[in-house]
Amino acid sequence: CELKFLAASGKFCSAVEETVLLMKKGESCEVRCTDSSECEDTELKLQPRAGAIVVFSLELLDFEKMDIYGMEEVDRAAYCTKRKEVGSKLFQEGATRRALRRYQHVSGSLAYLEDWKNAAVVEEATALRRVCHLNAAACWLKLEDWRQAETSCSTVLGEDPSNGKALFRRAKALEGLREYREAEQSLRKLLECDKENKEAARMLVKMRQLVKNETEKEKEMFSRMARGMRDARDTAAGSAAAGVAESAKAGGKGAAMASKVDRPSAVQADSDGSDGSGVGRTMLIAAAAVLTLSAVSILARRWR
Repeated sequence: CELKFLAASGKFCSAVEETVLLMKKGESCEVRCTDSSECEDTELKLQPRAGAIVVFSLELLDFEKMDIYGMEEVDRAAYCTKRKEVGSKLFQEGATRRALRRYQHVSGSLAYLEDWKNAAVVEEATALRRVCHLNAAACWLKLEDWRQAETSCSTVLGEDPSNGKALFRRAKALEGLREYREAEQSLRKLLECDKENKEAARMLVKMRQLVKNETEKEKEMFSRMARGMRDARDTAAGSAAAGVAESAKAGGKGAAMASKVDRPSAVQADSDGSDGSGVGRTMLIAAAAVLTLSAVSILARRWR
Protein backbone atom coordinates (compact mmCIF):
# COMPACT_ATOMS: atom_id res chain seq x y z
CA CYS A 1 0.00 0.00 0.00
CA GLU A 2 1.07 3.61 -0.55
CA LEU A 3 1.38 5.87 2.49
CA LYS A 4 1.81 9.63 2.84
CA PHE A 5 2.78 11.00 6.22
CA LEU A 6 5.04 13.34 8.15
CA ALA A 7 8.18 11.43 9.12
CA ALA A 8 8.84 10.98 12.84
CA SER A 9 5.32 12.15 13.65
CA GLY A 10 4.46 9.02 15.61
CA LYS A 11 1.65 8.12 13.25
CA PHE A 12 3.08 4.74 12.29
CA CYS A 13 5.17 2.11 14.06
CA SER A 14 8.87 2.56 14.75
CA ALA A 15 9.92 0.01 12.13
CA VAL A 16 8.38 2.18 9.40
CA GLU A 17 9.04 5.72 10.60
CA GLU A 18 12.58 5.27 11.89
CA THR A 19 13.62 3.41 8.73
CA VAL A 20 12.17 6.05 6.39
CA LEU A 21 14.30 8.72 8.08
CA LEU A 22 17.42 6.94 6.82
CA MET A 23 16.30 6.36 3.22
CA LYS A 24 16.93 8.32 0.03
CA LYS A 25 14.45 9.16 -2.70
CA GLY A 26 13.74 6.14 -4.93
CA GLU A 27 15.52 3.76 -2.55
CA SER A 28 14.07 0.36 -1.64
CA CYS A 29 15.00 -1.77 1.32
CA GLU A 30 14.00 -4.90 3.19
CA VAL A 31 13.33 -4.40 6.88
CA ARG A 32 13.94 -7.31 9.24
CA CYS A 33 12.58 -6.66 12.71
CA THR A 34 13.46 -9.10 15.50
CA ASP A 35 11.50 -7.13 18.10
CA SER A 36 7.89 -7.65 17.11
CA SER A 37 6.70 -4.83 19.41
CA GLU A 38 8.43 -2.34 17.09
CA CYS A 39 6.11 -3.46 14.28
CA GLU A 40 2.80 -3.23 16.13
CA ASP A 41 0.65 -0.70 14.31
CA THR A 42 -3.11 -0.23 14.59
CA GLU A 43 -3.13 2.16 11.60
CA LEU A 44 -1.49 -0.45 9.37
CA LYS A 45 -3.29 -3.31 11.17
CA LEU A 46 -0.06 -5.02 12.08
CA GLN A 47 -0.30 -7.28 15.13
CA PRO A 48 2.60 -9.78 14.98
CA ARG A 49 2.70 -12.47 17.64
CA ALA A 50 5.22 -12.11 20.44
CA GLY A 51 8.70 -13.30 19.51
CA ALA A 52 7.96 -13.34 15.78
CA ILE A 53 10.51 -12.02 13.26
CA VAL A 54 8.80 -9.55 10.94
CA VAL A 55 10.15 -8.92 7.42
CA PHE A 56 8.71 -6.37 5.00
CA SER A 57 9.80 -4.11 2.13
CA LEU A 58 9.77 -0.32 1.89
CA GLU A 59 10.27 2.03 -1.02
CA LEU A 60 10.58 5.79 -0.63
CA LEU A 61 8.77 7.24 -3.64
CA ASP A 62 9.23 10.90 -2.81
CA PHE A 63 9.74 13.29 0.08
CA GLU A 64 9.76 16.98 0.81
CA LYS A 65 12.99 18.06 2.42
CA MET A 66 12.63 20.32 5.43
CA ASP A 67 15.53 22.67 6.16
CA ILE A 68 14.90 23.67 9.76
CA TYR A 69 18.08 25.74 9.92
CA GLY A 70 16.83 27.87 7.06
CA MET A 71 13.52 28.60 8.81
CA GLU A 72 12.61 31.85 10.47
CA GLU A 73 13.16 31.85 14.21
CA VAL A 74 9.45 31.74 15.00
CA ASP A 75 8.81 28.87 12.57
CA ARG A 76 11.78 26.93 13.87
CA ALA A 77 10.58 27.24 17.45
CA ALA A 78 7.08 26.15 16.39
CA TYR A 79 8.46 23.12 14.53
CA CYS A 80 10.54 22.08 17.55
CA THR A 81 7.51 22.44 19.80
CA LYS A 82 5.60 19.95 17.64
CA ARG A 83 8.55 17.52 17.73
CA LYS A 84 8.61 17.77 21.50
CA GLU A 85 4.87 17.03 21.67
CA VAL A 86 5.40 13.92 19.53
CA GLY A 87 8.08 12.82 21.98
CA SER A 88 5.73 13.29 24.92
CA LYS A 89 3.06 11.23 23.17
CA LEU A 90 5.52 8.42 22.48
CA PHE A 91 6.78 8.49 26.06
CA GLN A 92 3.24 8.09 27.39
CA GLU A 93 2.75 5.15 25.06
CA GLY A 94 5.85 3.48 26.44
CA ALA A 95 8.01 4.03 23.33
CA THR A 96 10.85 5.38 25.43
CA ARG A 97 13.64 5.21 22.88
CA ARG A 98 11.56 6.82 20.15
CA ALA A 99 10.57 9.59 22.54
CA LEU A 100 14.22 10.05 23.49
CA ARG A 101 15.20 10.54 19.86
CA ARG A 102 12.57 13.25 19.45
CA TYR A 103 13.79 15.08 22.55
CA GLN A 104 17.40 14.84 21.41
CA HIS A 105 16.44 16.13 17.97
CA VAL A 106 14.81 19.21 19.50
CA SER A 107 17.62 19.98 21.98
CA GLY A 108 20.16 19.57 19.19
CA SER A 109 18.21 21.82 16.83
CA LEU A 110 18.09 24.54 19.50
CA ALA A 111 21.64 24.10 20.77
CA TYR A 112 22.90 27.47 19.49
CA LEU A 113 20.66 30.49 19.96
CA GLU A 114 23.29 33.20 20.24
CA ASP A 115 22.59 34.57 16.75
CA TRP A 116 18.81 34.73 17.16
CA LYS A 117 17.45 38.26 17.07
CA ASN A 118 13.98 37.93 18.59
CA ALA A 119 14.44 37.98 22.37
CA ALA A 120 10.97 36.58 23.07
CA VAL A 121 11.54 33.64 20.72
CA VAL A 122 14.98 33.04 22.22
CA GLU A 123 13.41 32.83 25.66
CA GLU A 124 10.76 30.41 24.36
CA ALA A 125 13.36 28.26 22.57
CA THR A 126 15.62 28.19 25.62
CA ALA A 127 12.77 27.00 27.83
CA LEU A 128 11.81 24.36 25.23
CA ARG A 129 15.39 23.10 25.01
CA ARG A 130 15.53 22.86 28.79
CA VAL A 131 12.30 20.84 28.89
CA CYS A 132 13.63 18.45 26.27
CA HIS A 133 16.82 17.88 28.30
CA LEU A 134 14.69 17.15 31.36
CA ASN A 135 12.46 14.78 29.38
CA ALA A 136 15.53 13.08 27.93
CA ALA A 137 16.74 12.58 31.51
CA ALA A 138 13.41 10.91 32.33
CA CYS A 139 13.91 8.59 29.36
CA TRP A 140 17.46 7.72 30.42
CA LEU A 141 16.24 6.98 33.96
CA LYS A 142 13.62 4.64 32.58
CA LEU A 143 16.27 2.94 30.46
CA GLU A 144 18.54 2.81 33.55
CA ASP A 145 21.35 4.67 31.84
CA TRP A 146 22.28 6.60 34.96
CA ARG A 147 25.28 8.47 33.62
CA GLN A 148 23.40 9.86 30.61
CA ALA A 149 20.54 10.89 32.89
CA GLU A 150 22.95 12.70 35.20
CA THR A 151 24.53 14.47 32.22
CA SER A 152 21.16 15.68 30.91
CA CYS A 153 20.23 17.04 34.35
CA SER A 154 23.60 18.73 34.78
CA THR A 155 23.09 20.48 31.43
CA VAL A 156 19.86 22.01 32.75
CA LEU A 157 21.42 22.92 36.10
CA GLY A 158 24.18 24.74 34.23
CA GLU A 159 21.48 27.16 33.04
CA ASP A 160 19.12 26.96 36.00
CA PRO A 161 20.90 25.82 39.22
CA SER A 162 17.69 25.68 41.25
CA ASN A 163 15.58 23.71 38.77
CA GLY A 164 13.61 21.29 40.96
CA LYS A 165 13.04 18.56 38.36
CA ALA A 166 16.70 18.59 37.35
CA LEU A 167 17.86 18.35 40.97
CA PHE A 168 15.50 15.49 41.77
CA ARG A 169 16.22 13.50 38.60
CA ARG A 170 19.93 14.05 39.08
CA ALA A 171 19.59 12.62 42.59
CA LYS A 172 17.83 9.57 41.14
CA ALA A 173 20.61 9.13 38.58
CA LEU A 174 23.30 9.48 41.25
CA GLU A 175 21.53 6.89 43.39
CA GLY A 176 21.72 4.51 40.43
CA LEU A 177 25.43 5.30 40.15
CA ARG A 178 25.84 4.63 43.92
CA GLU A 179 27.13 8.17 44.42
CA TYR A 180 25.03 8.68 47.52
CA ARG A 181 26.82 11.72 48.95
CA GLU A 182 26.33 13.69 45.73
CA ALA A 183 22.69 12.57 45.61
CA GLU A 184 22.21 13.79 49.19
CA GLN A 185 23.69 17.18 48.27
CA SER A 186 21.35 17.49 45.29
CA LEU A 187 18.33 16.72 47.46
CA ARG A 188 19.41 19.18 50.15
CA LYS A 189 19.64 21.90 47.55
CA LEU A 190 16.21 20.96 46.21
CA LEU A 191 14.64 21.14 49.67
CA GLU A 192 16.21 24.54 50.25
CA CYS A 193 14.19 25.77 47.26
CA ASP A 194 11.11 23.62 47.82
CA LYS A 195 10.68 22.68 51.47
CA GLU A 196 7.27 21.09 50.82
CA ASN A 197 8.61 18.50 48.39
CA LYS A 198 7.68 15.32 50.27
CA GLU A 199 9.11 12.94 47.68
CA ALA A 200 12.49 14.65 47.92
CA ALA A 201 12.31 14.57 51.74
CA ARG A 202 11.62 10.82 51.74
CA MET A 203 14.45 10.21 49.32
CA LEU A 204 16.80 12.34 51.44
CA VAL A 205 16.15 10.08 54.47
CA LYS A 206 17.03 7.09 52.30
CA MET A 207 20.22 8.75 51.02
CA ARG A 208 21.32 9.63 54.54
CA GLN A 209 21.03 6.00 55.59
CA LEU A 210 22.94 4.84 52.52
CA VAL A 211 25.67 7.40 53.21
CA LYS A 212 25.86 6.18 56.83
CA ASN A 213 26.16 2.57 55.70
CA GLU A 214 28.83 3.52 53.19
CA THR A 215 30.77 5.43 55.86
CA GLU A 216 30.69 2.45 58.22
CA LYS A 217 31.94 0.17 55.46
CA GLU A 218 34.77 2.59 54.69
CA LYS A 219 35.74 2.73 58.38
CA GLU A 220 35.80 -1.06 58.57
CA MET A 221 37.89 -1.26 55.42
CA PHE A 222 40.40 1.30 56.73
CA SER A 223 40.51 -0.52 60.06
CA ARG A 224 41.34 -3.80 58.30
CA MET A 225 44.02 -2.03 56.28
CA ALA A 226 45.55 -0.53 59.44
CA ARG A 227 45.54 -3.93 61.16
CA GLY A 228 47.14 -5.50 58.12
CA MET A 229 49.88 -2.85 58.03
CA ARG A 230 50.49 -3.24 61.77
CA ASP A 231 50.68 -7.05 61.52
CA ALA A 232 53.04 -6.77 58.57
CA ARG A 233 55.27 -4.37 60.54
CA ASP A 234 55.31 -6.66 63.59
CA THR A 235 56.11 -9.66 61.43
CA ALA A 236 58.96 -7.80 59.77
CA ALA A 237 60.35 -6.72 63.16
CA GLY A 238 60.12 -10.27 64.52
CA SER A 239 61.90 -11.65 61.48
CA ALA A 240 64.68 -9.07 61.86
CA ALA A 241 65.14 -9.92 65.57
CA ALA A 242 65.23 -13.63 64.81
CA GLY A 243 67.84 -12.99 62.15
CA VAL A 244 70.06 -11.07 64.59
CA ALA A 245 69.75 -13.81 67.23
CA GLU A 246 70.60 -16.49 64.70
CA SER A 247 73.65 -14.52 63.56
CA ALA A 248 74.85 -14.12 67.17
CA LYS A 249 74.40 -17.83 67.83
CA ALA A 250 76.29 -18.73 64.71
CA GLY A 251 79.15 -16.38 65.77
CA GLY A 252 79.42 -18.06 69.21
CA LYS A 253 79.67 -21.52 67.68
CA GLY A 254 82.44 -20.30 65.37
CA ALA A 255 84.50 -18.96 68.27
CA ALA A 256 84.13 -22.18 70.24
CA MET A 257 85.26 -24.27 67.30
CA ALA A 258 88.28 -22.03 66.76
CA SER A 259 89.31 -22.48 70.42
CA LYS A 260 88.99 -26.22 70.19
CA VAL A 261 91.10 -26.31 67.06
CA ASP A 262 93.88 -24.16 68.59
CA ARG A 263 94.39 -26.31 71.71
CA PRO A 264 95.70 -29.47 69.96
CA SER A 265 98.16 -27.24 68.17
CA ALA A 266 99.45 -25.97 71.49
CA VAL A 267 99.73 -29.52 72.79
CA GLN A 268 101.53 -30.48 69.63
CA ALA A 269 103.78 -27.50 69.99
CA ASP A 270 104.62 -28.51 73.58
CA SER A 271 105.31 -32.03 72.45
CA ASP A 272 107.52 -30.72 69.70
CA GLY A 273 109.30 -28.53 72.24
CA SER A 274 110.03 -31.51 74.56
CA ASP A 275 111.43 -33.52 71.70
CA GLY A 276 113.70 -30.63 70.74
CA SER A 277 115.12 -30.37 74.26
CA GLY A 278 116.07 -34.05 74.30
CA VAL A 279 117.89 -33.74 71.02
CA GLY A 280 119.74 -30.70 72.34
CA ARG A 281 120.93 -32.57 75.46
CA THR A 282 122.17 -35.47 73.36
CA MET A 283 124.14 -33.08 71.18
CA LEU A 284 125.76 -31.46 74.26
CA ILE A 285 126.78 -34.87 75.69
CA ALA A 286 128.34 -35.81 72.35
CA ALA A 287 130.22 -32.52 72.27
CA ALA A 288 131.49 -33.09 75.82
CA ALA A 289 132.70 -36.55 74.86
CA VAL A 290 134.55 -35.14 71.89
CA LEU A 291 136.23 -32.53 74.09
CA THR A 292 137.22 -35.19 76.65
CA LEU A 293 138.81 -37.32 73.95
CA SER A 294 140.64 -34.30 72.63
CA ALA A 295 142.04 -33.49 76.08
CA VAL A 296 143.19 -37.08 76.63
CA SER A 297 144.94 -37.04 73.25
CA ILE A 298 146.79 -33.83 74.18
CA LEU A 299 147.95 -35.23 77.54
CA ALA A 300 149.18 -38.42 75.90
CA ARG A 301 151.37 -36.48 73.51
CA ARG A 302 152.88 -34.39 76.37
CA TRP A 303 153.74 -37.46 78.45
CA ARG A 304 155.61 -38.92 75.53
